[in-house]
Amino acid sequence: MNVDPCVYEDVEEDKASKKVANIRLFKRSSWPGYMVRYKDENGKLKDLRIPLDKKGEKQALRYAALVIESKKAIVIKKTQESISDTNKATIEQVYHRWDKLRKEKTALQSRGISQSTYLSGQYAFKNYILSELGEESMSTISLDRIRVFVRSLSHRNISIRTQQSICSSFRKFYQDALSHGWVDRTDNPLRHPLVREEMPVVISSSPRRVLYVEMASFWNLIFCDSIDLYWKVWYMLGGLAGLDLGEAAGLKWKDLNFDDEIPSIIIERACQGKHPSWRSSLGPTKRPSRLRILPIHPILLKGLSEWKHSQDLHGRLKHTPELEDPVLPNCTGLHSRPWLSKKIRDHLERTGCKSTYMGKNLNYKCLRRTFSTSLHAAGVSLEILKRLMGHEDDSVTMKHYTNLNLCVLYEAVCRLIPSENKIKNQVESELAYRVKILFAKYLQSDLNSDRNIECVENKV
Repeated sequence: MNVDPCVYEDVEEDKASKKVANIRLFKRSSWPGYMVRYKDENGKLKDLRIPLDKKGEKQALRYAALVIESKKAIVIKKTQESISDTNKATIEQVYHRWDKLRKEKTALQSRGISQSTYLSGQYAFKNYILSELGEESMSTISLDRIRVFVRSLSHRNISIRTQQSICSSFRKFYQDALSHGWVDRTDNPLRHPLVREEMPVVISSSPRRVLYVEMASFWNLIFCDSIDLYWKVWYMLGGLAGLDLGEAAGLKWKDLNFDDEIPSIIIERACQGKHPSWRSSLGPTKRPSRLRILPIHPILLKGLSEWKHSQDLHGRLKHTPELEDPVLPNCTGLHSRPWLSKKIRDHLERTGCKSTYMGKNLNYKCLRRTFSTSLHAAGVSLEILKRLMGHEDDSVTMKHYTNLNLCVLYEAVCRLIPSENKIKNQVESELAYRVKILFAKYLQSDLNSDRNIECVENKV
């Protein structure tokens, strides 16, 4: 393509060309007349075709000046209208834009927002904020109106933690709206001292109660014959490896190293959320510190090996397990994050154990607390415990100068094996006796004869 550029720098005497001194006038074979190159309001180069009736160069420049100025005027008018619309925008209108933005971030698996955080904000707005403040203007809503709303949360039948979550979502909503220019304000009203005074504060005179499954009840879950192996593997991953529900659901067979000197599990992904059809999307872990390598407890190793060769797993996958297959697939062979809270309570009641602790219902997360509590009671140091749990450590020494190898972690998790003295001191003697016998049978393949089982009974 032939280009004949002619940049005019000596046209300042022409009033029209003064306004567009940076334009370029040239010709191309694709257009018989002049063309003008200029920069738009975003700094991008644009080409403008001059009509053929503009014969001279000065006429072309005058025409270009008028067109470019008119385009700038249109942009200024749209900007003013946008500012006016911003002043009139209601909380409900801006929320839909905010929700769309957060949904896109969640779909991209951005580490800035997890699916649980997205659903928490969506719940807060749809159930509490929009019903009372949806018609209020984002820019002109008063502090008193927001204070009344925050104060009204304490009169609802919701916990203080839920009230704090609602206020946090509302504060984040205003912060994002300000950063994107969706609201004509200079401050976040949710951060005003008068509003913060109305926000609920947790006041507790006693230490926080940690819900967990007692170890005797956990062993009874693992060794109960009436519970399917599929559910047992879920429980063992929580109680013997400290995995949360999303991490266990995101496991693939390539993450399990059975043949190493110390068998291990690699945690590098998690299922992001729940779905009625049990289908979940894989994404990053909750925090970067959750990326870790864990040793496999001997009982967990036995359970995973049995599960890998079980007919139930082959039926779910429709083939023998491959490296990219999920460890715990649903009935269609996909990664699953089932609702295990009610399931674990049903199984605890089936084994004759309590499904509540201190008057509160137990759930799957309690198994992760069982793992942590039992290791702490077994004398495992706090540094190793943080490493196993995947908690963030603020200590620079532990983060940069301390080396914890897999052997130390392996010795730590093996302390969960019940000893004879602890078994004798259990309140539920019959349950403890059964746990000890089944534990010995589970680990040693040569304990099938009645003679060997009798020896174990005599030791107990």
